[in-house]
Amino acid sequence: MSTYDLSRRLGELGWPVQQTGITRIENFGRRVDVDDLLAIAVAVGCSPNRLILPAGQAVSREDVQHGHYVVTEQTRADTADMWRWAAGERPLILRDEDWKPLSEPTGVDEALFQVANQPHHYIDGYDGMPASAFGDFGRAIRSMLAQGYEPAKLREFFDRGITAAWPGK
Repeated sequence: MSTYDLSRRLGELGWPVQQTGITRIENFGRRVDVDDLLAIAVAVGCSPNRLILPAGQAVSREDVQHGHYVVTEQTRADTADMWRWAAGERPLILRDEDWKPLSEPTGVDEALFQVANQPHHYIDGYDGMPASAFGDFGRAIRSMLAQGYEPAKLREFFDRGITAAWPGK
């Protein structure tokens, strides 16, 4: 899409950006705020993630010159991990300069992350449970984890609680 066509399309959408503004964005001479990002994504027919995340295999400091994303100067992230994170599938796995993970999320971490970052799956609840239950459940789990309980102990606790509350099953 040419800068002229993108400028025209953005104007049609009610978010006018002059053609020179589009050129400055392309040349890293103008920052893009969240509103610009959303409007451009709609105009070109893609998700905002597609505009900000790299399509290559891995991201390193050296990739900055090619417009790729680096988390911090000391940390990197694999592109596939970045896409899973942006899609709300799992927490971002940060890596050190030797590409070793700085931490690995547990299954509980991933489940809580999904509930918090994929609300569209839970708007109407889940399998007959109201959506509000997920907030309460997530807060309870986070509180217990913060108190030092291990995920395996939490599973045992919830399994026993379910068994006690549903004795016939």
